Amino acid sequence: MDSATRRRFMLALALAMSLAPVQALGQSGSWDRAANIKSAATEITEIRTRKGANGAFAAIGACYEESVTPAQTYSQAVEACLTQDVLISRLSASVYASVSPEARKMSGSPEPEAVMGEMAARVEQTFRRFDVPPDAAREIVRDMIALGDSAMLEAMQ
Repeated sequence: MDSATRRRFMLALALAMSLAPVQALGQSGSWDRAANIKSAATEITEIRTRKGANGAFAAIGACYEESVTPAQTYSQAVEACLTQDVLISRLSASVYASVSPEARKMSGSPEPEAVMGEMAARVEQTFRRFDVPPDAAREIVRDMIALGDSAMLEAMQ
């Protein structure tokens, strides 16, 4: 990956991690966040193993449709969908970043920055919709990455 592509990728990753500010105080959640994140990570890893990246993204789309769209508050199910989106998007962007731009173009693969940017927009929109404060959103995403990455690795073994 050339330096310009690497910079764009890192910028998209930083965007996904920082999440733009949201306005009001949101619900903190009464569930075991660590267990929820690990469970969501394991589930999406198993789907990705069986059905590939396209299958994982299809499952995430269905999760948004079934759990996020009808939700009235930030919930355990919403958090699970966001976790899966963050983790699979990061993994896919990393894979795409390891392929030359020419090979991505020939195969019709998306640019890593596009994958991260689209994910960041979905996650940010969801946090905004449920009035999750920026500091809480950043903490949740950090937990998703730290706990989710390790759970994904464990599920892959």
